[in-house]
Amino acid sequence: MMFFKKLKISTKLPLIMVLLTVLNVAAVTVILEYLAAQEIKNNAEEKISSLVVSKKALIDNYLSSIDDDLTVMAHNGMIKSALLAFTEGWDLLSVDQTAALQKLYITENPHPNGEKLKLDAASDQSYYSMAHAKYHPQIRKFLEEKGYYDVFLFDTKGNLVYTVYKELDFATNLNSGQWKDTDLGNVFRAALASTDENYVVFSDFKSYAPSNNVPASFIAKPLMEGGQLIGVLAFQMPVERLNNLAKSADGLGETGASYIVGTDKLMRSDYRFAKESTILKEQVNEEGVDKALNGASGVDNEYDVHSKQMTYMGYQPIEFHGTKWALIVEQTEGEILAPFYHMLKLSMATSLAILLVIALISILYARGLTRPIKEMVASMKILADGNNNVTIPSLERHDELGDMAKAVQVFKENAIEMERLEAETEKNKLRAE
Repeated sequence: MMFFKKLKISTKLPLIMVLLTVLNVAAVTVILEYLAAQEIKNNAEEKISSLVVSKKALIDNYLSSIDDDLTVMAHNGMIKSALLAFTEGWDLLSVDQTAALQKLYITENPHPNGEKLKLDAASDQSYYSMAHAKYHPQIRKFLEEKGYYDVFLFDTKGNLVYTVYKELDFATNLNSGQWKDTDLGNVFRAALASTDENYVVFSDFKSYAPSNNVPASFIAKPLMEGGQLIGVLAFQMPVERLNNLAKSADGLGETGASYIVGTDKLMRSDYRFAKESTILKEQVNEEGVDKALNGASGVDNEYDVHSKQMTYMGYQPIEFHGTKWALIVEQTEGEILAPFYHMLKLSMATSLAILLVIALISILYARGLTRPIKEMVASMKILADGNNNVTIPSLERHDELGDMAKAVQVFKENAIEMERLEAETEKNKLRAE
């Protein structure tokens, strides 16, 4: 405070104005930035929440469409006729059905692996092959239109009497064969155990050996005819369709990602930034995953192990015939808050510019104010030294400086009058003497 008192007005005035401006700009900037940050964070949470809800709706619709396809096919008379025909053809074969059918439709199939479905029928003229020639093109068309990996028909004994793709599980028995402990065998037995034509059983994605260990899931339901169980219909669901829906990064900028996680904490879809597939390989131990698997939904701000950054993570539960998944949508905090940081830099630059302008104006104004004061002080010193010939400045002004100048002018005029009276008195004295 003592230091401040020692300063001249020419320094003190600009300093006060600059300090007041700094305080004002700082207070306004802090308040506006706080409100802007809160608004951006709220918008970010709403954005992530909206994205995860809309993505969940897409996945739910896809899963629902699978249910619809399975129901339609299970009630389709063609499918029931095909199962009965394949079952009869199977029974009429007088040799080992597995060896015979795999030889006809896999080993001697002229089409390469992955394209065995192109064969409409083998040339053995058996009842089975005649049924295959009749029904296979129709089922194959359905599979290609709907994008399923495979379609299976089982008889009640567990014989896989028909598949579209003719992989190593074709013509085997899922009750006693080498694939009986796979998820396909599990869904078959669960469906066979039910007499409810509306019953559906679903298995989560796992590696499936007959399909070269690619991740696959199965969905199945019993086939009924006249109130009697005649077999089981099953679909092998490919991971690609669900994967494409889950990992789509529309609206997630450059750092956002979305994915599905199972109860084993392994991904059911690929991570956007991974160089290799993360399906059934990458484990995710995020709090949002736990919450979603427990049926909760929301948006959290937490550290992400993939991006190694703080993220806004939205989560939603997905449940399909008893299988639970966690749908995760996330985006880094840095990208979400980038508009705020840009605004912060712009605000700081603007504040600095305003401060410099005000400082310049303050200095110029202080100089404009103190220069007449200095001139007034100088004239008063001259006047105090007895020189009444000094010209008093700022007499034309109408402010306080003008009032001061007029007062000093009065002192000057009084001094001049005093000199005149003293001179006249001296003359009178001389005259009297």
